[in-house]
Order: sequence, then structure tokens, then C-alpha cells
Amino acid sequence: MAKADRQNGNLLARKFSGFNPGMNGGKLRECCRNKQTADKTRRRTVLLCAVMLILLLYASGGILTRRAVQSGFSLLLPSAVSSFKECRVNPFGYIRLNELLLDVPGKYVFFADAVSVEFSPVSLFCGRPRRVYFENPLLLLTCNESGGNGISGGLKLPRFMPERLDIRNAEISSGANCSAFGIKGSLSAGFSGTSFTDLFAGVDMLRAGKFSASGISVYLPGKNKEGQITIEKFAFQDLRLEKVKGKVWVDEKDAVQALFSPAALWSGSLTAAADLYVSADGGIKYKCRFRVKNSDLAVVSRELGFSEKVALGGITSGEAVLEGGGSGLQDVNASLGTQSGGSMNIRDKKILDYLAVQSGRPLQTIYDSLRDYRYRSAILNLSTVERELRIYAVFEGEQGKRIFDVRLHGMIGGK
Repeated sequence: MAKADRQNGNLLARKFSGFNPGMNGGKLRECCRNKQTADKTRRRTVLLCAVMLILLLYASGGILTRRAVQSGFSLLLPSAVSSFKECRVNPFGYIRLNELLLDVPGKYVFFADAVSVEFSPVSLFCGRPRRVYFENPLLLLTCNESGGNGISGGLKLPRFMPERLDIRNAEISSGANCSAFGIKGSLSAGFSGTSFTDLFAGVDMLRAGKFSASGISVYLPGKNKEGQITIEKFAFQDLRLEKVKGKVWVDEKDAVQALFSPAALWSGSLTAAADLYVSADGGIKYKCRFRVKNSDLAVVSRELGFSEKVALGGITSGEAVLEGGGSGLQDVNASLGTQSGGSMNIRDKKILDYLAVQSGRPLQTIYDSLRDYRYRSAILNLSTVERELRIYAVFEGEQGKRIFDVRLHGMIGGK
């Protein structure tokens, strides 16, 4: 028995004779060093091949360069039709395309007076260009009958953005069937990977659905650092503001947040905040929060242009939240109220006729109850229900309670 145990022990000793923690730790470190050396060798090989390719293209007098660029567009955008007037190459400096045209049928058309990609051996070794520059680019979006376009959900950011992206005098506009959208301006941004290091943007004009703004200036010194934003003119339907200023920053989730200083509105004040998020797949989401304080309803009805149909009186305060994305406004939640009393006078005969039909009450009763109505308190709620805007209002006064529940079509997610 003892002899068998000694034999088994010798067998186990031979089987695990290679197990030595110190020795295996050394082999592991040696393996890691070999892998790092192999990675460096692979990078240097790729860099050498890239340099040799650039030299070959440069020596070819532009013929191979043109073919290589067109082949690159064919690989990146198989359905695109590309053309450019001139291609200039400096082996250790830049590639410049003049009058570049990209036509992706059913999605978009892109044109630029010039597109330059600047690089250096160091930037090539890091796998990204030093600078990309667009001069007078124009992007025209085309949409299908349902309003979908080839940018939303189809634009993917590269894993590594250039160290610097400069865009001068850019213009984006939408074609037929698209949600109303347009923007003109310039941008200069620095990147680390796909994250901002700094950004400056000057927007001459921005239009998205019923929203428009002009004279926008944005400065972001870096992630989690506070910057500034100014807007010369802002309009949403009939709401108009001028010389809006605020703070702006990028949070940990790469969402742009802005907090605006209180602005005078309707004899009261308005405070606004906004979040903007652009995902890696090209999706755009925004969320705007508004707080109104002590605004005069008489001024509201007059400035929004409906005082001749519905005249209101009283002082109101409340909050509103608007959410949407690339396809337009998607969600509305607002609550306004007044406890100081006021008046309501519906003068438009079409509105009175509509309310009479909806309530099932005699027309004359509706006329009498909604003309020169005095209330002690009022609550107004706006919300979205099945892509419709619902307006629910309750007025209470000595003449009784008045309740309105109206749904408006074509206000949410429309063009």
C-alpha cells in the first residue's frame, strides 16, 4: 500500500512539476510584453504601409489618388454617386477635394466647395486625422412619404473623431415630405475620441418645425466645464423672445444642458432650461422646461394673436415641458393656473358653435355662459394623447363651473 502511495505521489509530482507560481507569473509577464511588442509592430507596419501608399499616390500624379478616393466612397457609401473637380495631396500633410458632390438617392445630397483632411505621422499612428475642414458645405435631406430620412438613425459617428473639426458657412435644409428643418452657421470643435474637448458654434439661423432662432452663439470650454450661450431672437409659434442668455455644459452622458437667465415675458418672467442629446447612431432628442411667473393673460391673448376670438384676463403662473427629436415635437405637458381671479370672453362664433355641439347644450345657453364670464380660479392643462394635443381647462366662478376638453390634430410630431 505504501509503495502504491509513493508511486501515485511520484506521478502527481511529475504531472504538476511545471506549476510554479513565480515561474508562471514570469511567463505571463513575458507573454504580455510579447503582445505589446506585437501590437506596436502591427501599428508601425500599418503606418509604414499608409506612408508608402501616400507616396505612391503622390508619385502617380493624381490618377491613382482619384481612383482611390472614389473607391473609398464606394466602400463607405455603396449607393452614393460621388464626384469632385480636383484632388490635391501632400504626402505628409493633407488631402484636399474641391467641389465634392455626394448623391445618395432617396436620402440626401451633399456638396462642399472644399473638404480637407490634414494629418501627420503622429496622428496617423493614433488612427485619426489631425484636422478635418469643410468649406461651404450644403446638405439637402430627402424624405420618403412617411417623413423618414436617410440621416436620422443612419448616421454613425466614427470611433475616433479628428483632433479638430472645422465647418465654415454650413447649410442644412429639408426637402419634400420632410419635417421643416434648416440651419446655417459655422462650427469649430476639438475631440478626444468621440467626446468634446471644446466647442464654438455660431448659428445664423435655426428652424425646426414651429421653432426658430437666429444669432445663436455657443462656447463650451470642455466636458463638465461651464460655457455660455446667447440667442438674439427666439420664436415658437407666436411666442417671441429677444437677447436670451444662459449657461451651457456637457454632462457625464455627453448630453448638452443649458440653463437660461429669466427673461421678461407677458408682463411677467420666463425661466427656461434645455437638454440636447445626439446619440452615436445619429438620433437627436431634446427636452425643454419652461417656468412662467406672474404673466398677464390679457397680454398673452393679445401677443399670441387670439384676443379677438378669446379675450382673457388675470395673472397666471405655471410650468411646461416639451420633448421631441428629429421627427419634431413628440410630447407636451403643461400646467398653468391662477388664484387671483379674472375674466373670459369668447367672441368667435365658430368656437361657440363647436362647444355647443360638443356639449349637447342649447346654443343660446353656451353664448350666455361664455360671454363676459368672471372666474375666481382657473386651471389649464396641456398634454399629448395619441399624437394629439389635449387642452383641458376648468374655470370656477359665481356663474358656475366651466369645463373645456378639446383635442387639436396636427400639433404633435407634424411637419
